[in-house]
Amino acid sequence: MVVAKKRRYDNSARIAAAEQTRENILRATLELFREIHYDDITFPRVAERAGVSPQTVTLHFRNKDGLVAAAREWWGPQEQSLRACSPDPLEAARVIVARYEELGAATIRALAVADRVPALHDLTTVGRASHRTWVEATFGKQLGSGAVRERRIMALVAAYDVYTWHVLRRALDPEATALAMADLARGVLDRGGKR
Repeated sequence: MVVAKKRRYDNSARIAAAEQTRENILRATLELFREIHYDDITFPRVAERAGVSPQTVTLHFRNKDGLVAAAREWWGPQEQSLRACSPDPLEAARVIVARYEELGAATIRALAVADRVPALHDLTTVGRASHRTWVEATFGKQLGSGAVRERRIMALVAAYDVYTWHVLRRALDPEATALAMADLARGVLDRGGKR
């Protein structure tokens, strides 16, 4: 009697397709986040942009809070790598201005409603922590120690903040905005050991 060998089911293509679908949905969410207000982002809109059904979005993320949390986790490492720069105040300003030119308006809109939308509250809390981490990673050796260090960190957080960008961009082009931010940062960094 001949016993037929059992075929092993290879589901790697299915897993890869599901992962690609998930990434398409997350990319569509980020695109919409850049373009429209949070309240106007709906599963049907995300689905249309991603080329899937609204049920597929629901299957992957259950609800809007889940979608926002997944988008944050997916985009966070990419954003960090896009912010990498040397400790030169002007280079840092140019890098951060470039990021704000892409995501600044969306960030301002998210901050405006973060107190009433838990998912955006979490998103902006992570964003603030990430911005502080960026300041420390970029300028760490120039910050001193103790209370002076903490004050300088917070001054640089403000110098490179999205709200600072927003105010400056009302009157200045991106390069002039970067120059102004760099001036603010130099005012903090050039003080040396002085209080």
